[in-house]
Amino acid sequence: MKYKTIIFDFDGVIIDSNHVKDKAFFSIFLDYGEKVASFSQNYHLKNRGISRFDKVEYVINKFKLPKEDYNKIINNFSSIVFKEVCNAPFVEGVKEFLDNNHTAYNFYIISATPSEELLKILDELNIRRFFKKSYGSPNDKKYWLTHLIKKNIISNKDSLFIGDAFSDKDAAVQNSIDFCIRLTGDNEHLIDSDVVYSIKNFHNFNSLIR
Repeated sequence: MKYKTIIFDFDGVIIDSNHVKDKAFFSIFLDYGEKVASFSQNYHLKNRGISRFDKVEYVINKFKLPKEDYNKIINNFSSIVFKEVCNAPFVEGVKEFLDNNHTAYNFYIISATPSEELLKILDELNIRRFFKKSYGSPNDKKYWLTHLIKKNIISNKDSLFIGDAFSDKDAAVQNSIDFCIRLTGDNEHLIDSDVVYSIKNFHNFNSLIR
């Protein structure tokens, strides 16, 4: 078997939930006007896979909004997305792949979602049991991959990272880990020589990577 470890991003890879956060990044800044809300959404779309903390801070600084509003905006985002993410559909075939293969591979999640919120979502979806551990923000994906390699928890020689954003690919490449992109309809431009596999769903995924 080529890989011992498979690391998953969450939104857009396990749950088809990118649209939930796309809308939320507009909603959370609407009180400051449509110009700010539209900028926030567009900035998010160009920087998928980066934590909400960094994006909200950037928009606040860009438009010189009150810094004391930061926590309110972050909490508003969490309250908007939690239920909707939990109700979003699984990416086709992923639940079956996890169920059938969690003893054959070491599964991890590395996500831009805050760690505590991610655990609550995994519990709500009843899939936490499939993963050795999950890692979220405030630390970014590159940090977590480097940390896991340095601690000898994973090896970059037999690990595969599945993501859907530039930040996912960059984290994998910087740590010499094979990268698989899950195509979502708006990220085909990320395919290049650094991408080892590209998939739309997890049907026959096990055959692809063996």
